[in-house]
Amino acid sequence: KIEAIKSGRAIKSIKITSSISNTNNSFDEFYENYLKEINGYTVRLPENNYELFAWSNILENCLASYEYFIELQKTTVYGFFIKYKLIFAVEICDGKIIQAYRKYTQPLDSFENKVLNLWYLDLTNKINTNK
Repeated sequence: KIEAIKSGRAIKSIKITSSISNTNNSFDEFYENYLKEINGYTVRLPENNYELFAWSNILENCLASYEYFIELQKTTVYGFFIKYKLIFAVEICDGKIIQAYRKYTQPLDSFENKVLNLWYLDLTNKINTNK
């Protein structure tokens, strides 16, 4: 289970709890293991609702409307960056990729899909290893 610990509306830290081993990891460990560099992309979570809105403006899509669902921990959104420039975002819900789009809700190109799938495979392998 991944749980966001908030200070007001900003995410202060993230706690990962494995339902089997009951292991808790700090945000730093989570960041190190799950949010990473892959094929020139940096993958990370929005730090707060303002950043989520900024991502929505950059990609010119409806990401801002996900604030409520993220706050309720119903879904998670990751941003894929190249040199601090947001290239695309992906929504993960119940351990599955729900959607991933570029600016103007354009589909990912083949290289971006490859990067997303490699990252997702690594993410799921690490989560399954921690169980």
